[in-house]
Amino acid sequence: MTEPPTPTTDSLPTSRSLLSHLRKGGDDAGWTTFYDTYWRLIFNVARKRGISEPDAQEIVQDVLASLARKITDYDAKLGSFKGWLMLHVRRRIAEYWRTGVAQRRDTLPLTSDEMADARMADHGFETAWDDEWRETWLAAALLRVKSQVNTRHYLVFEMSALQGATIGEIARTLGMNAAQVYIARHRVGRLVKAELKRIEGKI
Repeated sequence: MTEPPTPTTDSLPTSRSLLSHLRKGGDDAGWTTFYDTYWRLIFNVARKRGISEPDAQEIVQDVLASLARKITDYDAKLGSFKGWLMLHVRRRIAEYWRTGVAQRRDTLPLTSDEMADARMADHGFETAWDDEWRETWLAAALLRVKSQVNTRHYLVFEMSALQGATIGEIARTLGMNAAQVYIARHRVGRLVKAELKRIEGKI
């Protein structure tokens, strides 16, 4: 399967208005936005639960097809969309370990190693989901901020916050003085925090 394109800043994040639109029937553009936003989250969670890349891609397709049928069941009054989506992904991964592997092995019983993998796949699932959820929206925030600020200033933030470089190392590498590095890091960091807050208010 060809990997879908990386989401653009225009497609992130999925807002409550989009979910409302999809519940009312939606359209191809709405579902494309939804897919572009969430496919990588589901794929990464599946891969981190010990599932192969081809099978993780299949799980993405299955989960999103299921959501297309059940999106009208989602009610924000009953809980967050994050939790609702997590339940769908968790159930599909559990189903994979319960039946999928055996089917791929011509219905032979799971080996002891495969059974151990299945138990590990569910252990700490919510923690893994929360971690991937945060990474997904941090990536979205970084993508949007990167498109809004000076390239060098973003590089300062990336080297400092994401790579752990010191102010001195950054200054020498980019030909800036320490004050310029500090100001750029602070400014971009503030924008990232604001963007994350904006995203959290929409999902």
